[in-house]
Amino acid sequence: MTAKRNMKKSEEDIPVPPLFQSAALWGVFLAVSSNTRYQIVNALEYIVEASPLAKQVPPIAMAFTVGIRFANNVYGGMQFVDWAKLSGVQ
Repeated sequence: MTAKRNMKKSEEDIPVPPLFQSAALWGVFLAVSSNTRYQIVNALEYIVEASPLAKQVPPIAMAFTVGIRFANNVYGGMQFVDWAKLSGVQ
């Protein structure tokens, strides 16, 4: 934030986000949302990899894994931003 302030001189002050509140929110987010989503992703991958089609054509299972993990990342990032906005941290 200091470097950004030094590079971009403007009349508006760039507020520094609260560190401890952000860290606490991140910890709760990881414990509640990320863990739950990871367990769901893991279960879906297990189901797909155990299917006869994925055993015959392994790229299908790999493509599913890449897709579901990418979607999980995108959704998790959006969800954390929403949580941060609702809690007043961001």
